[in-house]
Amino acid sequence: MIELYFNLSNRMDTNMKKLTDIPFLKLMASIVIFTPLLAVHAVDYTWQGGDSVYTDVGASGWAGGPPDLGGGDTATIDSGAIEYVAGGDFIIGAGKYFTMNGGSFIQSGSGSWMKIGNAAGGGTVTVGAGASFTLGTAGRLLIGDFGKVGILHIDGGTYNATGALTEVGDGSLVTSILELSGTADANLGTLEIYKGAILAHGGSLDYSGIDFKSGSFTIDGATVTQSAGNLSVNANSDFSLSSGHFSVASGLFVADGGSSSISGGTFTAGQLSFTSDDVIDFAGGVIHLDGSSSEGILTTGGTQYLNFTSGSVGSLFIDNLDESGLTSLLSDGRIRMDGVTNEAFFSATVDGSGYSISAIPEPSALVMVLLGLIPVITFLRRRQS
Repeated sequence: MIELYFNLSNRMDTNMKKLTDIPFLKLMASIVIFTPLLAVHAVDYTWQGGDSVYTDVGASGWAGGPPDLGGGDTATIDSGAIEYVAGGDFIIGAGKYFTMNGGSFIQSGSGSWMKIGNAAGGGTVTVGAGASFTLGTAGRLLIGDFGKVGILHIDGGTYNATGALTEVGDGSLVTSILELSGTADANLGTLEIYKGAILAHGGSLDYSGIDFKSGSFTIDGATVTQSAGNLSVNANSDFSLSSGHFSVASGLFVADGGSSSISGGTFTAGQLSFTSDDVIDFAGGVIHLDGSSSEGILTTGGTQYLNFTSGSVGSLFIDNLDESGLTSLLSDGRIRMDGVTNEAFFSATVDGSGYSISAIPEPSALVMVLLGLIPVITFLRRRQS
């Protein structure tokens, strides 16, 4: 039995040697044999260098050399003031992570880009409470590239891109994300959303101007301030405010065929402007406009109006609005209730140099309010007796 085994083994060895004499098979055999030796193993790096500078080729602070963030390594910073001297684009990709739990990070040197995501996969940058991430000499941060999902999560920390451009999405079918939560503080310079999503759950987001090509802008707790220019919501975009504060300063909020809704929080703009058939749904919160031009709401004809939805508890305040302007707004269809024009649906009160406009509760809603008061009245009568 043992002799048979050795005979078979020897024959197999002889046959394999014959096969590997063929040049192509020799090449394939070498690939099979040596591929495991050439495989790149991702490494998790933690910054240990305190306040220090590093480059792409030398970084003792990473305890073993700089991480290859575009090639599958991950990096964690817990403390220290870190300056990265760019030798090319700063890339976090291959599905990996750059996490800051503390400390500060800034790029210096050449004006190379920063990118989250590459051909090998997406990437995630997280800036936690007490940490700060600054573009520095990088003129642009691209969140999402090569059709891969990029995520920048400012989770209580600070992101500073003043004077630079922050791009969310690369126009591909995937949606990349800029997310704010906790006590986040983000200063973006200029902002571009191109098949991307802004999720502003908390903290503050400031930017000087915006190019909203496509995607979504959701504010549900943060304070968002646009200091210059207009915000246009086109047919490929949607905007929603449910809590927090949004301000476009003295600029215009332009409804241009997209989806816009305000259900809570405070919304401030110079004007609401409609450039195509569109409706802004208003269910709650406060809208503050400047009525010194076009009574605060500019339309170009067609189906264009601010729509108080059924049961709306929102209040529209228009500064610098006189009585004739108020009458025009309520009678010409620029303000409606569930798509219907009727002055009787609204109440208006003088408020400083303008008017506050709100929807009169429907009869059914008034009945519900009165029914809710019955137990209270009964209780008070019992106490008096």
